[in-house]
Amino acid sequence: MPVYKLWVRVPVSSSSSQTRPVQVEITANNPTDAISIAKGQYGAENVTNSATKVRD
Repeated sequence: MPVYKLWVRVPVSSSSSQTRPVQVEITANNPTDAISIAKGQYGAENVTNSATKVRD
């Protein structure tokens, strides 16, 4: 199954309201599914709407 890389925002620490961007890899059938999975895991407001295929 293909692997996609995308940017998400995560908290700087457990007690902070600040966030920082990190790249994550998501295994999915297509980029739209990868973005949907990331939105479910990190929250829609924390996920970019762009996923890049990195490997099959």
